[in-house]
Amino acid sequence: SVILDNGRTIANNPLELRDGRLSMNFDHLMECLDKNAKLLFFCSPHNPGGTVWRRDELERLGEICKKNGTIIVSDEIHSDLVFQGHKHIPTASLLEEASQNTITLISPSKTFNLSGLTTSVAIIPDHDLRRRFRQTIQGLHWNIPNIFSITAFESAYRQGDTWQKQLLTYLENNLNILMDFFESEVTPIKVIKPEGTYLVWLDCRELGMGRDELKAFMTGKAKVGLNDGCLFGVGGEGFQRMNIACPLPVLIKALERIKHAVKTL
Repeated sequence: SVILDNGRTIANNPLELRDGRLSMNFDHLMECLDKNAKLLFFCSPHNPGGTVWRRDELERLGEICKKNGTIIVSDEIHSDLVFQGHKHIPTASLLEEASQNTITLISPSKTFNLSGLTTSVAIIPDHDLRRRFRQTIQGLHWNIPNIFSITAFESAYRQGDTWQKQLLTYLENNLNILMDFFESEVTPIKVIKPEGTYLVWLDCRELGMGRDELKAFMTGKAKVGLNDGCLFGVGGEGFQRMNIACPLPVLIKALERIKHAVKTL
């Protein structure tokens, strides 16, 4: 809605589910960019799919956008939350050309649970692009953060190593328990195993429900408040997003509710 309300149009480039992992369709992406697309919003790691993009994927993306003169806005807000066996690579770090063509967005809000302080950073190496960005921000009076946000921001990044490591250990344990539970107890719902983030993309299409029916089933029958997949755009139909950044007993209670609800079908 923000895009449309600002007089722009949306060219959707849905991800494809391949071998249990959401991946980019580069051929279709080139078709989208050929329609004079000026800006690409890119989520890395991906929310809600949990994909941590590999170097070859990022290089291909960068090459395509550079060729088309498309600026990449790389949302890396979940970059501190990557599971074992995977590594986050900043989009702007690959090539000098990529850094000059990329706006990187970071924030401590997800890793350190500081969303309410609404503090974030835009990293823009290109001088002209940074100047234009600053002019827009100043014109909207968004350029003056509050002192509490700044203090929390600095404290999180300077002193938050222990928190982040403990958080990742806890999240990975929650994830393993969730994966085992659905595989053994709720087989109609398939889990897209995340490589990062604390969000899990659940494939509920085998339940055979439409959007409204699935939403009513989860909230009314299972008594769990998940995020409806359709909120995330094209390709989200039949999916639900689950937040596992919670105490394990709460997660288990939610899983049990889903299991009992599915058994009534």
